[in-house]
Amino acid sequence: PVLFVPFSDRVITTQVDANGAQRRVEQLQTGTWVFFPQSLEVQGTVRSLPRMRGLHEVRVFELDSTQRASFRVLIPHDEDPATPRTIGEPQLGFGIRDVRGLIGVPSLRVSGVQRRLIQGQGHGSSGLHTKLTVPAAGTTIALDVEFKSSLQGTETLSIAPLAERNVITLASTWPHPQFHGDFLPRSRAIGPDGFKARWDVSSLASTAQSQFRAGMSRRSAQGSTAAGDAVGAVDAISVSLVDPVNVYSQVDRATKYGVLFVLLTFVAFFMFEFLKQLRIHPVQYGLVGLAVAIFFLLLLALSERIPFG
Repeated sequence: PVLFVPFSDRVITTQVDANGAQRRVEQLQTGTWVFFPQSLEVQGTVRSLPRMRGLHEVRVFELDSTQRASFRVLIPHDEDPATPRTIGEPQLGFGIRDVRGLIGVPSLRVSGVQRRLIQGQGHGSSGLHTKLTVPAAGTTIALDVEFKSSLQGTETLSIAPLAERNVITLASTWPHPQFHGDFLPRSRAIGPDGFKARWDVSSLASTAQSQFRAGMSRRSAQGSTAAGDAVGAVDAISVSLVDPVNVYSQVDRATKYGVLFVLLTFVAFFMFEFLKQLRIHPVQYGLVGLAVAIFFLLLLALSERIPFG
C-alpha cells in the first residue's frame, strides 16, 4: 500500500517582455506527495494448483493474504501564506503487476470503515486504489489499513517491502519452495507437509522506496504508457513453487550416462577388433550405437505417459 496526495502550488514569477517592461506572472505547478506506511504485516497462504498444458504440467499458485498497514503522515504546511497550496483527493493504492490474477472482489477497510476499490493503483500503474477525504495543510493523516485478497499466478510470487518495517509470513503445503529475490527469509521451516517462512525487512536495508520514487519520475518523463514496468522494478522478496525432480530432469541425467554406455560399447568392440584381429564393419558400429541410443529416446517418449520408474 502506498498513499498518493496530489497538490498544486501557485508560483508568481517576474518576466521581462520585449520592451523591457517587467510583469508578474502567476503559474500553477502540480505535484504528488508519496507516503509509505510505517509498518506492513502480510500473512498469506500459498496453495499449489497444478494445471496441464498438453503433456506438460504448469505450476499455478493461489495466494490468500491479509495485509495490515499503518500510516502516520504529516501533510506539509503552506510555504507562502499569500499563495495557499491546493491539496487534491488522496489515493491509497495497491500495486499488482497483473490484475487478471485477482479472484473475486478484494476487501479493503481503512480505519475500520469498508472502502470501495477502483481499478488502477493511482497515477497510471496497474493495481487497485481507493479515494480518501481531502486533508488540510499541516494536519496529520492516521490510517490503519486492512486489505484481503486472493491472487493467482504461475511462476513467482513477489512482494515489495515498501514500509519502514515489513513483516511477511507465508505458509504452504508445497514441500519444495525456492526462496530468491533480494531478501532471504529470516526463519524458515520446510518439511514433507509444506513450508513456512518469515521475512523481517527494514527500509534501512532496502532501496525499494527510492526505486519506487525513481520509477514514478521515469514514468512522468516517458508518459503513462511506461508506468507498469517503471514502478514495478523495485526490491522484493520472492518465492517459487518448484518441482526439483521431474521426468525431464531424470531423463537428462539418464542420457548423460547414455553417452558413457555408447562409448564403452565401442571400446569393447574395438578391443575385440584389435586383440582378436576380427574385422568389424563401420555399419555394425553404427547399428549398435543406434540401438543403444534408441533406448534413451524411448525413455523420454514413454516416461511422459508412464511413470519413470
